[in-house]
Amino acid sequence: MKVIDFEKAVSALGGELQHIRLGAHSGRQVVSASGKIGDSSVEWDANGRAFVSSKEDDESVEVTSDFSSFTRDPKFDLKFD
Repeated sequence: MKVIDFEKAVSALGGELQHIRLGAHSGRQVVSASGKIGDSSVEWDANGRAFVSSKEDDESVEVTSDFSSFTRDPKFDLKFD
C-alpha cells in the first residue's frame, strides 16, 4: 500500500501515524507503520494487519519487520478502500 492509503485507514480508526517504513525496492510502498490509537501503541505490517505493543511502559518501540514484541490484535486492522 501507499502512504496515503495508510494515512486514510489509520485516521478512519481515530488514530495517528507516528512512523512509516518504506521499502527501498518496492516503489516506495509501505513495509510497516506505527502509531497510536487511544492509549495503544500499534504497529501495522504491509497488509494493514495490526500488532499491539506488549510493553507495559510508554517506551518507544522501534519500527521493524519483526513483530516479536507485539501481540496480534485484529480489532486495529486497517481497512483500505
